Amino acid sequence: MKKIVWSLTVLLVLFSSISCSSDSSESDSRVELNRKALLESIADNQVIPDFTDFSVETEALKVAANAFREDANENTLNNLRAAWLKAYKVFQPVATYDLGPAFDVAYYLNLNAHPLNVTEIEQDINNPNFNASDLNFSIKQDVQGLPAVDYLVNGLGETDTDILAIYNGTEGQAYKGFLGIVVDRIDNLTDSVLAAWNGGFRDDFVNNDTDSRTGSFNEFINIYIEYFERRLRSSKLGIPAGQFTTGTFPDQIEAVFMPEVSRELLLDALTNSQEIFIGSENTIGIASALEDLGREDIVAAVTTAFTNARNAINTLDQNLKLQIETDRQAALDARMALQEVVVLLKNDVVSALSITISFQDADGD
Repeated sequence: MKKIVWSLTVLLVLFSSISCSSDSSESDSRVELNRKALLESIADNQVIPDFTDFSVETEALKVAANAFREDANENTLNNLRAAWLKAYKVFQPVATYDLGPAFDVAYYLNLNAHPLNVTEIEQDINNPNFNASDLNFSIKQDVQGLPAVDYLVNGLGETDTDILAIYNGTEGQAYKGFLGIVVDRIDNLTDSVLAAWNGGFRDDFVNNDTDSRTGSFNEFINIYIEYFERRLRSSKLGIPAGQFTTGTFPDQIEAVFMPEVSRELLLDALTNSQEIFIGSENTIGIASALEDLGREDIVAAVTTAFTNARNAINTLDQNLKLQIETDRQAALDARMALQEVVVLLKNDVVSALSITISFQDADGD
């Protein structure tokens, strides 16, 4: 009997030893993501430099607007247009970073809600009681920002002569005043977000490197995917092309009053999104976290999807409004190429990184 008991004891010890060894091996092989390194790169090499660059351009936009308000002529109008376009292009990277101080002031919606509500903007311009504080209300997001400047420098007339006639006419002071208010707000909001990042928020963002839903890593991946799906894929191309309807809405593109730059803005946004994923000489991309997990297959698939999307967009007319009006299907095909990126991000990438999607799905992807 003692012999039997002793044999059972030996078996139990051996089983326990094997089990512990297995657990230890599994634990040792488990890869711990270096979230903090990625967060530091995002903050120090992307977010803060991009907001700094955009702050320079919003200041230049303000200078050009003030010069135009002082003397509205063809030269100052062209200078203002150039400053607006440069600012719009440099805005594309910061549009992605809708978290923390940017989220708190509804930064994206205050700077780039399109389509613009032209009827309401005209009412505000001609309202003697309108003042800058009125733009603080969320219902005023579609009468301000870069789309409003687009209207004020490109959309008031068919020709430059027509536009200058308004600014130098009896209602000119009202238009100049509104232009000043809109441009000042773009600059002030940008400076406030940048100041917050340069203040305590940068450290809060980097140090919150847990793997929880409220961790910065999880939050950043979420806002990155949400931006790509809703604002890059849909707002810039899918919705204007009528992605879920039989009709089209070409007047809802970005920069609708200078539509010949709309594809350029879309490509700028795509370039930044691709850099956030892949990284660059100076940045660590999301791809590095996947490679740490041995998921080079996902990195390759997403990289290929980005390339396919860029190729599809490059086949479109530089004027997306004209493209949608004349050949909607090509625009929808480019939208589907962008959709391939969305599917990979929302399924393969988040699964591999153990990320929980926290925003509501727009279209069931």
